[in-house]
Amino acid sequence: MSGYACVGIKNDSYEYDKARQILTEVGLEDMLVDNIFLNGYSRVAIANLDIREGSNVSNIIKMGELYGMPLDFPVEISMRLDAEKANALKTVIALYSKDSSLKKAVEEKFEEEWKKRNSLLRIGEWWNKINVSFSPTLVGSLLAHANAQKFDKKIPNI
Repeated sequence: MSGYACVGIKNDSYEYDKARQILTEVGLEDMLVDNIFLNGYSRVAIANLDIREGSNVSNIIKMGELYGMPLDFPVEISMRLDAEKANALKTVIALYSKDSSLKKAVEEKFEEEWKKRNSLLRIGEWWNKINVSFSPTLVGSLLAHANAQKFDKKIPNI
């Protein structure tokens, strides 16, 4: 979860502009998102900061076009990183603020949100016992979402 509980890059800074440029050059411009745990900062939209060539990451395509077809709702696309994209993400992550007081504040906010959800506590315990990594496919994500809606009618349609 290191990708969520991180400081990131201060918006409107040289590092932010550099990060946007690096990600745009490799087609990952949508991956720089607001850090919900720290106002005025952005982070790369990944769960784990340990990036390697061949890793799978998910990229949210908000609106526009996907494979030449109009897109009017957000879609998560999973991709395997080639060397160029992996190196770009590593370079951007290296631009993150190293301020330990900000990092501590973000980690506390993340933990606070995590503890509000009993289901996440149980999933976290299960997840930490797994020795391998996996990435859900788009179809798997849609099936999981549809299944979750059966149990909680408040979950919105996608």
